[in-house]
Amino acid sequence: MTNYEILKLLNDSKDDINKHEVFIEKLRILSANNNRMMELFAEISGFNQQQSSYLSALQNEISAVVQYMHSFSSRMFFENSMSISNILKALVDALPSSGRPMTMLLYELNCLQDAYDEFKSKHSQAKLMPLIEHANKFIEYLDLFYEYVEMTDAMLTSNEEAAEDAGTFELYMPATLTFEDFVSRLKSIKEIYDELCLLLNVSPSAHPLRIAKVESGSLWASLFGDSKVTALMNDFIRGGANYLKRNYTTEGKLAAIPGTVKTMDEVLGYTKKLKEAGVDVSDTEAELAKGALLIAKNMNNLLARQASVVVSGELITLVEGNDQKALEFRNMPRLENDNGKADGE
Repeated sequence: MTNYEILKLLNDSKDDINKHEVFIEKLRILSANNNRMMELFAEISGFNQQQSSYLSALQNEISAVVQYMHSFSSRMFFENSMSISNILKALVDALPSSGRPMTMLLYELNCLQDAYDEFKSKHSQAKLMPLIEHANKFIEYLDLFYEYVEMTDAMLTSNEEAAEDAGTFELYMPATLTFEDFVSRLKSIKEIYDELCLLLNVSPSAHPLRIAKVESGSLWASLFGDSKVTALMNDFIRGGANYLKRNYTTEGKLAAIPGTVKTMDEVLGYTKKLKEAGVDVSDTEAELAKGALLIAKNMNNLLARQASVVVSGELITLVEGNDQKALEFRNMPRLENDNGKADGE
C-alpha cells in the first residue's frame, strides 16, 4: 500500500468515525464522570471527618449518571458502536503492521460494549463503574488515534508551507510506473503549468511550481503554485481524464480529439476558462493555438495507460473491471496532436 493510500485510508476512517459525533460526545460526557468518582472514592477511603458528605456526593453522582444513561437507547448504543467497530476492523486488517493504536481502540470498544450489556441487563449500580471506566479508556484511545492520524499525515507530507495566495494541485496515479514514465509524467505536469503561466501572463520564476510531496513507484504528486494556474490545471486535467473515460473502448479504438482551440473548447471549455481567468482571448489566437496543442500533448502523456486517477481528491475511473488488467496491452483514447494523429503514432 502506498503512502497516499495509507494516508487516505486513515483520514477516511477518521472522518467516518466522526460521523458518530453525537454518540462520541455522549461517551465523553460519561467519561468525565470517571475522574470525579475516583476522587470521591479516594476521599471516602481516607476515613476523614467529611467522609459522610463525600459518600453523599458519590451517591448523588451515581444517581446523576444512572439518569444520564437513559439518554442512551440500546439501539443507539449498538448501532453506533458496531459501525465504529466495523471501521476499526477494516483499518486493522488493511494496516496490520501499524495497527496498534486501532487495535487498542477496538479492544476498548469491545470492552465498552460488554460493560454496557452488563449494565443494561442487571440495572445495577455495581455495573456502572466498569461502564464509566471503559468509556473513559475508549475516549483516551480515540484521542490517541486522532493524534496518530495527524502525526502520520505530518510525516508523509512536506513541512514546506505554501504562500497564502498559492493554489494546490494533487495527482495520484496508482498504476506502477517505470522510472522513465515517472520522470516523463512529472515533466508533463511542469510543461502544462509553464504553458498556462504563459497564457495567464504569470511569471513561472516568480510563481514556480513547488513540491509539497512526490512519491514514486505509483505517482503521487502534491504541488503548489500560482492559484489561477493550478485551478486551470485541475480543471483541464480533470476534464481530460473524464474525456478518456467517456471514450475508452475495450477494442482499443482511439477516440481522439485534435489539439486545436475549437476541439479543446468543446471538450475542456478551454477558451472560456482562460477568459474567466483573466486572459484577453481576442488578441491571442496564435498563443491559444500553441497552448492547446502543448496542453493536449502533455495530457496524453500524463494520462496514458492509467486505469484510474485522482485529481485533487476526485477519483476518476477511466477503465472498469477486468479491462484494467488488460490495459497495458491496449490503447487508451488520447487527445490528438495538431496533425490529427494520436501521440506515439
